[in-house]
Amino acid sequence: MANALGVPGAFGWGSLAVALTLLAGVRWGFSSIATFDLSPAPLAAPDMPLAVSADGGPVFVTVTYQVRAGAEDDFQRAAQPVGWSRRRTGAVRWSVLQHAESPGQFVEIFVVPSWDEYLRQQGRRTVADAALDDRLRAFLQSGTEPDVAHFLTPPKPHHHDPDQK
Repeated sequence: MANALGVPGAFGWGSLAVALTLLAGVRWGFSSIATFDLSPAPLAAPDMPLAVSADGGPVFVTVTYQVRAGAEDDFQRAAQPVGWSRRRTGAVRWSVLQHAESPGQFVEIFVVPSWDEYLRQQGRRTVADAALDDRLRAFLQSGTEPDVAHFLTPPKPHHHDPDQK
């Protein structure tokens, strides 16, 4: 835009767009966002027996759910906002897969660029995000909980000198 209109023109149109956005927000309201509780509800960092550097990554996370019979469609619909939440808080990829041989088993998969970013993602979690996770639990088989697993790029192996004993 700056090439076509010049810098002052681009700033002028950009300012107009911001003003119109604010007017539209006032006219139609931001009321829907007011229904979400955005107060913090961070998760504790998982215990990690491996030494992980802060920039180590990517981190591949799986969450396995045992969904009760007949609730599969409802579970999948409820999972979509969880995906939006994961991406909002730092995931670069997200998906839910259904086990081919065990139709009641679903796996949520998401990728975060680094271990440090994963820890920040846990800290960004809000009460509204926690409610989305709780909503998924309503579709689980009685007595089951989501099973979370973390996968990391392993550290480079130490060079082994075959002459050294």
